[in-house]
Amino acid sequence: MKIKSKITKRDLLEIEKISHERFGNESWTEAQFESSYSLDSSIFLVAFEKEKLVSFLIGQDTVDSINILLLATEKEFEKKGFAGALVKELAEKFKGKKLWLEVKESNSCAIKFYQKNGFKPVYTRKKYYKDGENAIILEREN
Repeated sequence: MKIKSKITKRDLLEIEKISHERFGNESWTEAQFESSYSLDSSIFLVAFEKEKLVSFLIGQDTVDSINILLLATEKEFEKKGFAGALVKELAEKFKGKKLWLEVKESNSCAIKFYQKNGFKPVYTRKKYYKDGENAIILEREN
């Protein structure tokens, strides 16, 4: 496994592909990916298996904390440590900054994954998502 923090436009296209595969109609639009790619505060981490991009993390540096916006792994590479390695890399890269994210209340797999990686639920945003579902805010002191 190889992790990179500098991505190319080609990497961005692969990230979009994985996102659409994993999140379907809840995936970001092409414009959202492009916008994030162009911001200085954006953080991109990608994991490769051999030469293939198989997992990504997109975050935003918000001065005193890091907001994890998206994290996904290609289905065939799930549960092989890629996402965990990206979270670990993010934590090491931004020591001293709190990490946080929102996750759908019904996404028990994601909640378990983040708890396994040191995140704790801190509060609930009622009816946060378009479908009316609540968001659980998870934080990790770093």
